[in-house]
Amino acid sequence: MAKSVPALDRALRILGELAARPADALTLSELARAADVNLSTCHSIVMALTEASYLLRHEPAKTYTLGPAVVEIGAAALAQYPGLLAARQEGDALMRRFELGVIIGGRAGDELLVLEDIASPHVTPDSRKGFRGPMAPPLGRLFMAWEPDDAILAWLQRLSFDEDSDEVRYYRDALRITREQGHIVALDGTISELVIRLAVQLARATTQHERLDIAVRMADLVRDEEYAHLGQRTSTLHRQDVVGVPVFCADGRTALTLSVVGRPGDIAQRNVPVILRALTAAARRIAATLGGHTPTSADGADGAEHPRRAEGPGAHV
Repeated sequence: MAKSVPALDRALRILGELAARPADALTLSELARAADVNLSTCHSIVMALTEASYLLRHEPAKTYTLGPAVVEIGAAALAQYPGLLAARQEGDALMRRFELGVIIGGRAGDELLVLEDIASPHVTPDSRKGFRGPMAPPLGRLFMAWEPDDAILAWLQRLSFDEDSDEVRYYRDALRITREQGHIVALDGTISELVIRLAVQLARATTQHERLDIAVRMADLVRDEEYAHLGQRTSTLHRQDVVGVPVFCADGRTALTLSVVGRPGDIAQRNVPVILRALTAAARRIAATLGGHTPTSADGADGAEHPRRAEGPGAHV
């Protein structure tokens, strides 16, 4: 492990605190407290960062925000994701159409990143812009499903289980399903919860057409347990429903992920196949800007009528 450089570590903590609160301008005391840095040491570091334009000082409040040098670094980092602008435009359109949140995911080495989160008036994604997570099961299925065998093996080895264990077999099967389906679906609402929500809507319906439509949706939910979060293998359930698809680059690997998220029951009530078709079409338009193409094994997403569930946290990536 590389030796820590205390001054650099403290400077990064200060920058990290401001990055985590982009709407806030913090005083020196607030920065020192938030970053757990001695006040006099914090003053020296903040002065150096301000001199180098990594921070901006605002008078007369004597507060600090991130400076233009950070913007330049951020822009250079985002240039590694050339499809991001198109993905943002598609994400905005999906948010407006379905009134659901949207998450755009990326990869940096062995880490997963949330490059953009788009909130709807009713849904704010749990995973916010800047979130980083390890590329290890269960995270990363939309990236790993189209990787070569050696990369998949390295991903599975991060489980710290024997290669012939049930856990490794489970995630191999999860990758196979993701590759065949071309998407992941993770729904948190149980059948009972979703039916209750629809029953409330049924009680408030004012026309025969509305009542018939809601009754059909209730029947579909009861009949199709693929839309319920049953048989969950992990102890922690998703706080939000997720439907995600890959965006492929020119070599057929996943460049970005595009997901819609909602509160439990939101996605099932809006018709999962319709959302999947819209997501897949959006992903292909983004891929076209990258010269990307959809591998044959992912072509099933367009016509999927009853998508499989993808289990485990971090389903949007």
